[in-house]
Amino acid sequence: MFICLREYILCLNNDFSSIDSTPEFRIKPVEVGRESWKLTLSCYINYYCPDDSIRLSWAEDVKSGEEQIFPKIKESLDNKETIRTETTLTFTPIWTDHNKTIECVLTRGNNKVSKTVVLNIQYSPKGVRILPETSTITIGEGEEVPLECSAESSNPPIVRYWWYKSNNKVTEDKSHYKARESGTYYCEAENEIGRIRSTSVTINVQYAPKVELKISDQEIKEGSRYTLTCSVDANPQPEDISWYKDREKMSNRNSNTLELFNIREQDSGSYECEARNSLGTKRSAVYVNVMCKY
Repeated sequence: MFICLREYILCLNNDFSSIDSTPEFRIKPVEVGRESWKLTLSCYINYYCPDDSIRLSWAEDVKSGEEQIFPKIKESLDNKETIRTETTLTFTPIWTDHNKTIECVLTRGNNKVSKTVVLNIQYSPKGVRILPETSTITIGEGEEVPLECSAESSNPPIVRYWWYKSNNKVTEDKSHYKARESGTYYCEAENEIGRIRSTSVTINVQYAPKVELKISDQEIKEGSRYTLTCSVDANPQPEDISWYKDREKMSNRNSNTLELFNIREQDSGSYECEARNSLGTKRSAVYVNVMCKY
C-alpha cells in the first residue's frame, strides 16, 4: 500500500502497482449536463505525496479549462480525514458533446491507468424542419399535402409539436399535418429543454377562375354613365378577361371593368364577363335595362 503521512511528509513504498486506488469520477453538481450550462467533472485518487510524481490529466475533446489540485482534504462519514489528489474539468457543453467519452488518466512515470465517463448532455431539438424539404408546394383545389415536422436530434425526446399557418396556430401534439389551404406553414418541436421553430414551406393552391359580376341597379336611365365590375378570384392569375353583350364578344375589353358612356336604349341586354387561366374558364352574367328618358 502507498502511504503518505501528512504530518511528516514521508512517503513509503515506491511501487506504482501497490497504489490501492484507481481514478474515480465525480460529476458536479448533477449526473446530467445541459447545453450552455457550465459543467464540472471531477477525477480524484485517494492518495497524495509531494515526493511522488503522480499526475491526473484529462484526455478530452471539449472546449474547457482544466484545474489541477494538490492536495485536497476530504472528511469521511466516520469523521476521519483522508487526503487525495483531484483534478477538475470545467466547461460549457454544446449539444454535440452529448455521448462524448471523457477520459481521466493517472500517470506515474511510464505507467498509466485511466477511467472514462460518457457525457449525457441535454439540449433542445436540433435541425427542426418540415418534410418534404422544399420552399413551395403547389397543389390543386380540393387536394391536400401531408407535412411532417422532423428534427435531426433531441435529448430528451420531443414531447409536443405545434403547427402554424401564416403565424396562426392550427393544431398541436402531432408531428404530421395535412395542408389544404394556401399559406406559409411552419412547425415547432418542444422537449423539456426548449421549443424550436422549423423552416417554413409555402403551400400554393391553384384553381380555375371564380367570377362574379354584380350590378347595383338593373334599370339605368338613358344618357347616363355606368360601370360594370367583374370580380375575379383565380390562381394562377387570369390570362385574359373578356366581355360579351348578348353573347357577342366586345373588342378591346381585356379589363375587369366595363365603362358604358351616354347609355342608350339599345345598350340594354345581357352582359357577361369571362375570365380564363391555365386551369379553366368561367363566366358571370347580368341583365342591364336602359330606361328611356320620356
